[in-house]
Amino acid sequence: MSAEQPAEDRSRVRLADVVVAVIVGFLFAVAVYGAIGNLIGLPQLLGAARIPVPWVPLIAGVALPIALYVGALMLGRGRTSFARTLILIVALAANSALGLTLYFVTLVPF
Repeated sequence: MSAEQPAEDRSRVRLADVVVAVIVGFLFAVAVYGAIGNLIGLPQLLGAARIPVPWVPLIAGVALPIALYVGALMLGRGRTSFARTLILIVALAANSALGLTLYFVTLVPF
């Protein structure tokens, strides 16, 4: 009986890790969805106002959430559930900070 208990604990940990990864992945997907919306809609809006389109930040806005999520998953491999969850949350916070930075650098006139 004692030999079966650790295997059950490992399956619960793996299930918890998958649930956390899916929830955080959904939040990253929302960020990618918004960035794709900006990539599609902003050039039309800026083109109508005859303002040059900032392509690099728009493309970075799509690529950064994907890179951060994949990087966080890779960095969290082999770690405890708590550490993996913390890494994913830090990556999500970094994504939000970088997204706001890209927004203010490209769209807010100084």
